[in-house]
Amino acid sequence: FNVHSKYESPFVIERVILKYDRISPISFNNINKTFEGKGDHELVLEVDKDLKISEYSSSAAPMVNGMIYYKSKATGESFTEKLYKHTITTNF
Repeated sequence: FNVHSKYESPFVIERVILKYDRISPISFNNINKTFEGKGDHELVLEVDKDLKISEYSSSAAPMVNGMIYYKSKATGESFTEKLYKHTITTNF
């Protein structure tokens, strides 16, 4: 999915939790993906467990809620961004 940055300064996405309606959330830990610059950045996350395609695919659940945990690359300060009905795309 896309992550939008309002600032030029680099940041590191550490963890993402995706919450679905009526099914279990998915946690992505130790991502440690660095992005830099203003604008949209594509974040690709790989799931390391089997999921029911009929429940978790973007055709069944095109929007999710959740949290993104990230930090400033320059200062190390940690932040949390809440996701509300964020559009996702799956390849299954």
